Amino acid sequence: MGFINLTIKWNVIKYTLYFLLIPIGYLNASLNWLVILLGPFLLYRIPKSLKVFRLEKNFLIALLFFLSIVIFSGIISIDPLYPVKNALNIISIILACYFVALRLKTKSELFDFLNSIFYTCVVFASILYFISFDGFTFNFIESDSFGKNSSAVILFIGLVVNLLRDQLIKSHLISIVFTLYFYVSIFFTASIKSIVVSTILILSFYVLKSSISLKKIFLNSFFTVLFIIVCIYFLKDTEYLNNYSVLRITSRLSVLFGGSSEIGYIDSEYMTGYRSYLISKGLSIFYENPIIGIGLENTRAYLGTYTHNNFVEILAGTGILGFGFFLYAILTIFWSTLKIYNIQLKVILIISLFCFMLIANAQRIYDNRFLMIFMFSFISIQNVINNEKQ
Repeated sequence: MGFINLTIKWNVIKYTLYFLLIPIGYLNASLNWLVILLGPFLLYRIPKSLKVFRLEKNFLIALLFFLSIVIFSGIISIDPLYPVKNALNIISIILACYFVALRLKTKSELFDFLNSIFYTCVVFASILYFISFDGFTFNFIESDSFGKNSSAVILFIGLVVNLLRDQLIKSHLISIVFTLYFYVSIFFTASIKSIVVSTILILSFYVLKSSISLKKIFLNSFFTVLFIIVCIYFLKDTEYLNNYSVLRITSRLSVLFGGSSEIGYIDSEYMTGYRSYLISKGLSIFYENPIIGIGLENTRAYLGTYTHNNFVEILAGTGILGFGFFLYAILTIFWSTLKIYNIQLKVILIISLFCFMLIANAQRIYDNRFLMIFMFSFISIQNVINNEKQ
């Protein structure tokens, strides 16, 4: 029994170390490439069987075909640098997903995995408070630390895992505390997309937690609005709401929902105009190169940056072939969530997947190892939970 407990703890340590190394790697190029190339082997163990479930296999095969298009289109493109870098990232994702598929076969193994991601996100949030918090928000520029959007995505994953643990482990009080912790931390990142999807997820979870009714929807909405009004009332005359960093967040949220801005340069053109231009140009590149594209992220040669849209970038970079394989990989995850018997888990995973797609409309996810591996685990969650029920 002691050996089993030791093995479980060692698994948790390895998972936690792997996922924690992903954002830490962003701070140093050499360390990042070390994590990309060797990191997945932290998840490896000698398996009793090399068998993976059908949807897991379909996901991995789809990503392998996507990888082949990335490599081929990159080799014949004007500049292979970005396609090759992305190809190495995708190889790392495929390897890690395969090792996760071999590992997650029982409920205890699933708990190890989810607990590890939860611990990673809590530690990562704590690191952000230590090195980036300026008393009002996370100041990523001055601290020269992690990126705003990439940090917010990790915190959002922590929020998702926290809600999953609420259902699987029934730790409701702890769940509420960490829901607030992650939500406030996400607000401090100033990543508007992550603030919006976090709000969607939390409201949906507490509305749909046991059953759907107009009364529950009304009460949850009422108390949410009341909470916001009370917070604004007590903070309106304080230095906090008048701080420039906070005003940037509240102004962008206000403009996003059709309101006014406290900061002159933040308007609808600032929020959506430039992104709309990039997406339009990215689609034009796709129309001119519809089969295999121009090489993943080679839009930078035409636009000076990438299109800031995961799906448009894939269309422009790998054409309809690469886009089809990537979309099929995402659909296998969606199909697996539909098969889950547990209604509460199904709701969390489907809404989370929807939120991840909203995030993908504003930033890349195809090379986000943390997010892609976590999304892949939805298939393993479905297999473990359904087999446990049977």
